[in-house]
Amino acid sequence: MSTHPRTRADLGRDLAAGLLLLAAPVVVVTARARLGDRVPDPVATHWSGGGTADGSTALQPYTVGVLVAVAVAAAVGLGTLVALRRRPGRAGAVAVAGWVAGLLATTYAATLLASRGAARAEDVALPWWLVVAVVVLPLVLGAVLLVVVPPGRVERPSAATPPPTDLVLVQGERATWVGGAGSRPLLGVAAVVGVAAVPLALVQLPLGLGAGLLALVLCAVHRISVRVDPTGVTVGWGLVRWPRQHFELAGLEGAEVTEIDPAAWGGWGYRVTASGRACVVRRGPGLVLRRRGQVPVAISVDDPQGAAALVNAYLHRRAVDAPM
Repeated sequence: MSTHPRTRADLGRDLAAGLLLLAAPVVVVTARARLGDRVPDPVATHWSGGGTADGSTALQPYTVGVLVAVAVAAAVGLGTLVALRRRPGRAGAVAVAGWVAGLLATTYAATLLASRGAARAEDVALPWWLVVAVVVLPLVLGAVLLVVVPPGRVERPSAATPPPTDLVLVQGERATWVGGAGSRPLLGVAAVVGVAAVPLALVQLPLGLGAGLLALVLCAVHRISVRVDPTGVTVGWGLVRWPRQHFELAGLEGAEVTEIDPAAWGGWGYRVTASGRACVVRRGPGLVLRRRGQVPVAISVDDPQGAAALVNAYLHRRAVDAPM
């Protein structure tokens, strides 16, 4: 096992990341203070494909909505810095929150810059260089945060431990085990992106729709459910448990319990690595299925001992009932 001990340098990098996150709401406040009296009200907030304004919003509600969304995104990033110390993937979560906050802030500042000095919202044209700035600057902020935030703990996959072996199923007896696991940080990122989709839609409808779709996808995959029954093990994603994967009992050799570290299995989501396949939504207890002639499958699930014991009980009964 290898870890990254927390040092003064790590604290300094966390502080730098926090200041970068706080820069986003500062940009909104500064843009409003410096440019608010020099733009028309309502202000142009939506442009056609040619760059001419075709929609507007009252300045005060627009400012408040963007500022709230930026503050929420920055708060999620700051909360991740504090709550997930040295956790694998922390830098990625902070970078996503920073990208959302930066995108909203730069979009707001670009909107006011484009409208500066115009008499009416209809007279505003969006320069190409502001479009480039809105796309590039948030990406730069996210990349910098990804580098600045200290790395988390990196461990090799923990050695799997056998589950309790006192579970015995008699001939004809059927039992079912149902469980699951979820990721609050991933759900928080989905909430931030969902909030950001509203002001983005006011500026550019395709951007807003894209952010809304991303939020739905993140919300859908933040949780997985696991079901063990006489046919095997079924893993479903999201609230509707789709997409699903089913591992036939006949293709399994056994089940074990392990501690799953996302960094050791290639990250979150459905992963394919040299160690095997994995369905990961958080760091912690998990179930490992050993498959006949194939790589193992690791699955994040709370209290996996019962799931592993039931899989092994079915396999034991299958072996006993098999003809000689």
